[in-house]
Amino acid sequence: MEAHKETIRRLYLKEDKTKKEVKEAMESMYGFKASEKQYERQFKRWGFRKNLKAEEWKFVSRRLEKRKREGKETDLKIDGILVPRKKLQKEIDRNFETALERYDPRKNSFASGIIAALTSNNQKNID
Repeated sequence: MEAHKETIRRLYLKEDKTKKEVKEAMESMYGFKASEKQYERQFKRWGFRKNLKAEEWKFVSRRLEKRKREGKETDLKIDGILVPRKKLQKEIDRNFETALERYDPRKNSFASGIIAALTSNNQKNID
């Protein structure tokens, strides 16, 4: 699988194909056979994922609010893939952070390094 990593990444993340579609494409293009479970396990090893966890969306929401207050235009990228604004707003709405959650000192307030903001032509990390 390692030899096909970039092709698999492109299909799964950039072209937004499902695991099943990736599996079928790899079989037809390269004769490469692996089960969906094998793809799932390998995606985890490689760190390929399309979605964030609820806590990470809450972190994103806080950072976007802060940047908006600072007058900065912000787009979100996950693993180098731009998240459409419609999906971004939907996920922020779904994972709304209450005031109690926001100010809970026991809570971890950071997210992994897969989150980046794009402002104008300069790319900056927001974590």
